[in-house]
Amino acid sequence: MPVDGRTSRSAERLVGRTIRLRRWPVRRRAGGQVIVIMLFGMSLLVGLVFFVYNVGDQVNSRLEMQNTADSVAISGAGWIARSMNAIAMNNFAQAKLIGLIPVLDAFPLASRMAWDEAKSWAEGLQQQLDRGVPSDFLREGLESVRDRMFAERDILEPFKQALNDGGFNMETVTHWSVRGSDGGTPHGTIWRGAVTLDEFSQAALASSSLLSQHEAVRFGERNRADAAFIVPVVPSIPARRGQFANFGPIMQGRLHVTDDGASYRATGGRGGAIPDYAFPHRLGPYARLHRWRDRTREATNRVWVPPREGARVRSGQGSVNIGGRRRGNSAMQRSSGHGGYWRNTGWVESGYTTYGPYDWALRRVRWYSLGRRYHPYNYDGELSDLYFYTYVKDISRIKLGYMFGDKTPRMIHYPTWITDYPRSRTIASDPNARIDRTMFYLVEIVSSVPEGDPRWLTSGTYRTNGQRPIAIWVNGWEDPADWNVPKIADYIWQDSYTYQTTRDTSIGIYPQRGADGREVFQTVYLVAYYVFGGIDVGGEVQVSNPCNWEADDELPAPMLLDTTAGDYEHETAQFGGADEGFRRERFTFLGVARRGNRAPVWPQRFYNPNPLGSTLTLAQAKVFNNTSWDLWTQDWRVSLAPVTRWDDWVLRLERGAAEAGLTNGMVTQAEVEAVHEFMNRLNHEMADKYMRH
Repeated sequence: MPVDGRTSRSAERLVGRTIRLRRWPVRRRAGGQVIVIMLFGMSLLVGLVFFVYNVGDQVNSRLEMQNTADSVAISGAGWIARSMNAIAMNNFAQAKLIGLIPVLDAFPLASRMAWDEAKSWAEGLQQQLDRGVPSDFLREGLESVRDRMFAERDILEPFKQALNDGGFNMETVTHWSVRGSDGGTPHGTIWRGAVTLDEFSQAALASSSLLSQHEAVRFGERNRADAAFIVPVVPSIPARRGQFANFGPIMQGRLHVTDDGASYRATGGRGGAIPDYAFPHRLGPYARLHRWRDRTREATNRVWVPPREGARVRSGQGSVNIGGRRRGNSAMQRSSGHGGYWRNTGWVESGYTTYGPYDWALRRVRWYSLGRRYHPYNYDGELSDLYFYTYVKDISRIKLGYMFGDKTPRMIHYPTWITDYPRSRTIASDPNARIDRTMFYLVEIVSSVPEGDPRWLTSGTYRTNGQRPIAIWVNGWEDPADWNVPKIADYIWQDSYTYQTTRDTSIGIYPQRGADGREVFQTVYLVAYYVFGGIDVGGEVQVSNPCNWEADDELPAPMLLDTTAGDYEHETAQFGGADEGFRRERFTFLGVARRGNRAPVWPQRFYNPNPLGSTLTLAQAKVFNNTSWDLWTQDWRVSLAPVTRWDDWVLRLERGAAEAGLTNGMVTQAEVEAVHEFMNRLNHEMADKYMRH
């Protein structure tokens, strides 16, 4: 339909207005919805970020607090272990100091006795050489003994001089009370050291309770815990102070240990048993840590070993046959014609016996003095011809008896030697004279040819002990004039005899066979020269007492494990593995650490229903000794363990609340009660989760 221009413009305006009216409302509705959605989404995102941040903070705090609880448990229990090690170290050091006293105090008298002997013997040998000897090899033998005597005398001289004639007084080291000393006892430096160690142990025992809790609290504070402590709230070491007599088994008793038990017996000096030993968990440092032990063996098979090289012997016997103590070498001992013996070819280790610090010191003297037979490295002893070690041993055992027994003064024989034979006979003729010992030197020649033969003493035909003759000490008086053998020089007698052997290649006797094919016997010629050495006419001297305390003096004493309430279930708990009974009660500790768990962001909206309002973490630690469960063995350790027996810790926290007042404010009763209340309210499922952290 045709329209005019006006109608057309009106229509256009109408259409435009219609279009505008349709667009405007649509554009306004779309913009408002996006803003609402965006604001809502941003709120959720911010809340999620806060939630993740707060959760992460709580997780980190939980992990940090668990590490803190571990530190609290380890530090508190560790102080107990260190205190026990300090006490064990002091106990052992006291025993070693006390064990040295008898040995050191024996040196002055023993060195005088041995030096006087060495001087007398050396001078007597020199006088014999000046008088003359009938053969060169006999002279060589006596000169070798004389030279050793002079050498050993020279070794002892500065030692004897310093201890007896110098400015050093051994009593100031070894005697409890020293004449002329000022101040209270003890006076001797060793005794003072032992008393100081005892006092240190008493202080360690008395302070271990508070100091172990202090260590636990300090580590908790350093790790930013609001509260931290260990349970027991007042920890303690199960120890008691013993008496001086408790050192007795260590010095005088020997512990014999086998696979099925241990036994103790008094030995008067070997020592090595701790006073509270128990098998198998408490044998002490001498058996377990230091291994001061002698193995005991039993033979499983014995066989007869014929003489060396298969020789057979028909023995002869001379006119002189004196016994007594001997030192040196015999030419007879090397002969293949003398021998044959039973030998053990199989052994079974049946156990061991321990020795203590007193015997340890004596062994050092023995190895130095006698050497070879006694030292594992087999060197010759520096004083092997003298009785120095014997005198030290005998004197020190008397002093050890003073230490743990009767203080009645005791005597020891002091040797005085007369080396002139005529004078010795004159003394012996007096019925009232006392002769303690008679001494001889024996030089032997073992030869395949008789004396007087042109080959006598030619190379390869004889053997002699001229380099180290035998020294023989016989009890009482022994007069060579009664032997019925010829006297060949002043103070020298000769004994000659023969024996037979089938072979002795060292002196040129090789096997020869008879018509029956068997080895035939051949004659060996032996000449023995006996040289008079002297007689001992010494008297008795009193052995001083280094243990001269009064009845009311305070003596040092060791710390012992207190087992009056029971022992430590060693059958099921060797080396600290048990979690029951006394081992748990005395040696298991719970570390507690707590920190407030308020959310760092928007705490009003992130509420935690935990009644403590905190993060609480727990850790368990144990104190143990893998070597020997005693207060003598310095091997106490500490380690973490899984938290066990929740109900037991709840009960111990309940007891600990009443003890909190004893910690000098380090742990409050309210704090302990709050932790107790929290743990007591947890059901078994939640408690199990705590123990499985």
